[in-house]
Amino acid sequence: MPRRMTEKESQEFLAETRIGVLSVARGNDRPPHTTPVWYAYEPGGSITFFTGTQGRKSRKAELVETAGVLSLTVQREEFPYRYVTVEGSVIGSSSSPSAEQMLAIVGRYLPEEAARGFVEAELAQFLADARDQGQRSDPRDRPTEPSADELEAWLDAQVPGLAWASWA
Repeated sequence: MPRRMTEKESQEFLAETRIGVLSVARGNDRPPHTTPVWYAYEPGGSITFFTGTQGRKSRKAELVETAGVLSLTVQREEFPYRYVTVEGSVIGSSSSPSAEQMLAIVGRYLPEEAARGFVEAELAQFLADARDQGQRSDPRDRPTEPSADELEAWLDAQVPGLAWASWA
């Protein structure tokens, strides 16, 4: 019979690279919305994840924002089977996480070059969507190269479909 993990063992288990299953209330007496997610975690810290992909509006991002609380289950799919479930309140979110924040998560699941390509594709798609929607002009279209601060400020204003959440 498996024994219950200690707090330290649970934190170490969560810090391993695994797919999490996020559950968040839908309201109106409906069952919770449950979906797999990539996440980042360091023992003793907060769990972070991002929800949007390739410019699609994310239902889970809306639900997380509305509910303010969620749960995450992480499991080992091979014998001996184990799992950890955590519940908590959302402590922050952003419409445009930085490339570094995204890489902290994606880099756990993909080789470095593929992770960088994934993040670049995410950001490029959001920029293209923003231009297509006729929002503020892309600073990269100017004759001079924009600064990192200008590009990040532009992203902050332009990327509403990408939600970043953290909870403890």
